[in-house]
Amino acid sequence: MQVMLTQGETRFVISGFDNPSHIVIFYTKQTMQKLKFLALFLFLSCFAVAQTKISGSVFDDSGQALSGATIRIENTFHATTSDSKGGFEIETKNQDSPTLLISYIGFETIRIEDYLNSSDALKITMKKSRILAGEVVITGIRAGTNTPLPTTKITREELSAKNMGQDIPVLLEDIPSTVSTSDAGAGVGYTALRIRGSDATRINVTINGVPLNDSESQGLYWVNLPDLAASVEDIEVQRGVGTSTNGAGAFGASVNVLTRDISSQAYGEYSGGYGSFNTLRNSLGFGTGLLKNNLAFSGRLSKINSDGYIDRASSDLKSLYLTGAWYGDKNTLRFHILSGKEITYQAWNGVHQDSLKTNRTVNTAGMYFNDDGTISFYNNEVDNYQQDHYQLSFSRKISNKINFNSTLHYTYGRGFYEQYKEDQSLMDYGVNDIILDSTVISTTDLIRRRWLDNNFYGVTYSLTYDPSIRTKYILGGAYSIYNGDHFGEIIWARYAGNSEIRKKYYSDDSEKKDFNIFIKMTHAITDKLTGFLDIQYRTINYNFTGLNQSFELTKKSAIPSFFNPKAGLSYQINKSLQTYVYYGVANKEPSRDDFKQSSPSTQPLSENLMDLEGGLRAEINKLKFAINFYNMAYKDQLVLTGKINDVGEYSRQNVPNSSRTGVEIELSYPIAKNLSLSGNLMMGNSKIKQFTEYIDDYDTGEQEEIVHKNKSIAYSPEFISAVGLNWYPVKHFKVNINSKFVGKQYMDNTENENRKLESYSILNSRFNYSFVLKSKQVIDLTASLNNLTDLMYSSNGYTFSYIYDQNKTTENYFYPQ
Repeated sequence: MQVMLTQGETRFVISGFDNPSHIVIFYTKQTMQKLKFLALFLFLSCFAVAQTKISGSVFDDSGQALSGATIRIENTFHATTSDSKGGFEIETKNQDSPTLLISYIGFETIRIEDYLNSSDALKITMKKSRILAGEVVITGIRAGTNTPLPTTKITREELSAKNMGQDIPVLLEDIPSTVSTSDAGAGVGYTALRIRGSDATRINVTINGVPLNDSESQGLYWVNLPDLAASVEDIEVQRGVGTSTNGAGAFGASVNVLTRDISSQAYGEYSGGYGSFNTLRNSLGFGTGLLKNNLAFSGRLSKINSDGYIDRASSDLKSLYLTGAWYGDKNTLRFHILSGKEITYQAWNGVHQDSLKTNRTVNTAGMYFNDDGTISFYNNEVDNYQQDHYQLSFSRKISNKINFNSTLHYTYGRGFYEQYKEDQSLMDYGVNDIILDSTVISTTDLIRRRWLDNNFYGVTYSLTYDPSIRTKYILGGAYSIYNGDHFGEIIWARYAGNSEIRKKYYSDDSEKKDFNIFIKMTHAITDKLTGFLDIQYRTINYNFTGLNQSFELTKKSAIPSFFNPKAGLSYQINKSLQTYVYYGVANKEPSRDDFKQSSPSTQPLSENLMDLEGGLRAEINKLKFAINFYNMAYKDQLVLTGKINDVGEYSRQNVPNSSRTGVEIELSYPIAKNLSLSGNLMMGNSKIKQFTEYIDDYDTGEQEEIVHKNKSIAYSPEFISAVGLNWYPVKHFKVNINSKFVGKQYMDNTENENRKLESYSILNSRFNYSFVLKSKQVIDLTASLNNLTDLMYSSNGYTFSYIYDQNKTTENYFYPQ
């Protein structure tokens, strides 16, 4: 069971069988008074006890040392990993759990009871698992133990503890350099993620190694896969350029999602929750365990509804996840089906600055005026879209040193957004003016739908060769084809002339082919020094409907090719300290709008990023600490400047030089056996060296030009931090208190104080309790209280300026949370 509490409400969830569920409950603000004393209680269990060091080594069944195995003391925060020779050392207390857990990808987890009674070093031999871990399949695009990169991994347990049906960006907001936002204001519906100031179009996302970003816009819409977190094994986030992956280049980060591993044991689970804004979540899951003939299946059905914080920003979300596998001695065949259906009332317009303090939940989407001048709202101003993903993965262990993995994939997306539009020009929709009794009618109210019907399919592959414990090679890549059909139709018009129902007023299609191949090498140069080399070649063939030199619609194409080298070194100073340095190059093609909204003479250039990273990782006694410095230098970065190009569109412009520099710090410390502190912070500086801003002058019809130098890049806070306390006051009960701070953000690149998002700091809490039944079934109850200080803040917005009647005016719009 999981309970979710938000301000003024609670959420109640009941779950049974093998895995937890959720519940949400009601609470009053009187509850808040009790929270003032919570911090005092968090430290009651801090006391000193005797300590012992346990050492040992981890090997596979052939006697080869396993580097990177996880050694953890059950029900505590004490954990470590094995070194390059399989060795480990862990500090324990005489009051700790008597069980030691040793785990490694592709191997069965080992439990050692009464390890405190052993005076000799432990020698642990691990057996290969018959159930192949999913991470083995996508190892080609993930960072290894000694990869010199800033990387964060979020496990299934961590996601499950906080999953109340909100989208992945909300669940990831506590990792370094990250800001999340939600159009509807409550984390359900359209949500977005920024990492190091880079938005979704610059964050490469894959699911089981298959690209998830839209091929044309390069954006990502998490709402298309509701409740995805319920079917995730783990998520790896690589900040910066990262290692070579599939899909568009990573300009801020890459996010690799691995779906849930199949359990060897049968299970069933229910998860549900209720909370603020009538948010309701129900989810059913199952697993067959390993059946005869080495088959196994698991799946999940979810439904989420929410009214949203913003007026009418409702969400009706459904999702399906189904996976099955066959395990042979050397071969594994596995399929995944992920399907999501979303109907969300549009909340894209934002809240005008004049309404923010008086009516911060106002939503102008769907608004129109009746004949008597009163305001009404169209009841079907919705986004309606379904996306189905099919993946078939094959893995073969060719030998003890060579493994091959490949995935065939197909994604089918179709849907529309519907809008009521007043006083639209008939000519804009291909309808001639209407003459009635000598009256010429040239405008009409209408309802339109803008459709996208797309297919995306291809193959990913990787070949891993481990000739020795010191060296590893990976050959990988992908080939994909995207077909997109874009069209608009009129489903109703007050004056329709001789047009037909569902008249298509525009239609164009496109095709994009994407090929990449990469080779990676990790080599232990010495016992302490490890080298990393990664070389990728990527080429694109994009065919679309665009404008020629005469501004006539015709078929156009773009065929950019990129070379993306990366290299790094990591040095193990001692068992407790590791330092590293990394340099990587990424290139990224313009988006669909960049191509379509320009003529051949004004089409933008591809973007280039050179990323230098360096840092230190430390594990001293109980303290885990990491510091990472980065310098990201952009060439020809595309930004909005307000300029209208020769086609009459506000198009993005290349700026020659821009950069992001900063430092990221992470730490975790088990203050006591049952109390742990963790946190991270980012201090950064993002600048565009020089660009020209263009402001429309409605009086003259021209554009005023203003040159800016050394200005901050939009949506790039100089400071982001997250701090969390985890406390186990009693067995099976966990308390989490988390604080998130985001510094001020400018909404454009002019560094204008009148066009910014104010800094904010929010405080959340979560309480988890597990009921373990005699049958070993588990019921988890979770209560989540969010935004304890009732802060009114906005995490996203947009701005534009114009000149009218010789006065310069700035309009700001915000997305309140």
